Amino acid sequence: GPVPSGKVSDPKTYKNNPWSTGPYMIDKFSPQKELTLKRNPYWNAATDPARTAYPDAYDFKLQQQSEKIDQIMLADSGPGQSTLTYDNLLSQDYTQMQSKDPNRLTLGPSPCTYYWAPDNRKITNKKVREALSWAYPYKNVILASGLIPGVTAIASTNLMPPGVPGRTEYNVTGRTGFNTDAAKAKALLRQAGAMGYEIKFLYRTDDSVNVQVKNAIVKGLTAAGFKATPVPTTTANYTAARDNTSEDINVRSAGWCSDWPSGSTWMPPVLGSTNPDQSHSFGSNYSAFGNKKADQRMDAIQRMPLADQAAAWNALDKQIATKYFPLFTTYYTGIAEAHGSKIMGDNDDNTVGMPTWKDMWVSQ
Repeated sequence: GPVPSGKVSDPKTYKNNPWSTGPYMIDKFSPQKELTLKRNPYWNAATDPARTAYPDAYDFKLQQQSEKIDQIMLADSGPGQSTLTYDNLLSQDYTQMQSKDPNRLTLGPSPCTYYWAPDNRKITNKKVREALSWAYPYKNVILASGLIPGVTAIASTNLMPPGVPGRTEYNVTGRTGFNTDAAKAKALLRQAGAMGYEIKFLYRTDDSVNVQVKNAIVKGLTAAGFKATPVPTTTANYTAARDNTSEDINVRSAGWCSDWPSGSTWMPPVLGSTNPDQSHSFGSNYSAFGNKKADQRMDAIQRMPLADQAAAWNALDKQIATKYFPLFTTYYTGIAEAHGSKIMGDNDDNTVGMPTWKDMWVSQ
């Protein structure tokens, strides 16, 4: 809700206990561990018909490993019956849930794109970035991640995913599906005089799934003529390490989702300059791509009549990918979420790829 003025809204402290005008308010919050919500006694349904307050409370467990979540959902016993997750099931657990109780699955589209972002300040040769896109082991990473090809991981081309108005598919490299081509990657590295180019990327040592992903990436990059150097971190420290512009890595894994259905929520945040030399803050531009002409075009498009913007955003998406190739997409997302047998009204809100919170209730 609205943020109050004065010292009470100092971001350092306010973020831990923001004011609520909705049906729930924070009861307890332990960063990176747990958030519990209780009913807001000052909320009035008569003046807020867009929201509901069906469950008595919410208890969010944070930083949970995927395997643990899935086992709770599959067991569907005790508190698990009134539990849901907006993490996708791992592929093997999705198969089990399909055969065991498909009514407890929520499937549907999600407006997100995952990508690998070479640091354009460090990997300055476009051919090396293109080689990386052919070397990346898409399918093996997807399988190691526990994603489900065609369900929770969908082959990608454009930065902007399907569903964004005006989007017309393009294919800069000619790569199709989840194909990897080590020979083509090596040829591009030879052209760039960069055989054995070192790629440094983060991985989480305390996440067994992410360790498997790391192993798949190392194998794929090595086979394609790169030197793969995984840099260890932990789940708790991963975001801070990735967002650190001076971290000794040169590729970052990232994802982005539509805040609203328009290129204006894709191109400026993902590829717009955050500062003149991209050295102080990535914002959400993890490729550190900075181009004045592209920035000027983004500003110009946002001043166009709305009817003209959609096609212009799509054209700019393709133009930047073709001319500069600052990053490459790895997959679009879909959801395969599970809920306990007492959870009702858990549907896919495909504008955000998450549960329809206001329609949910717990059966007694």
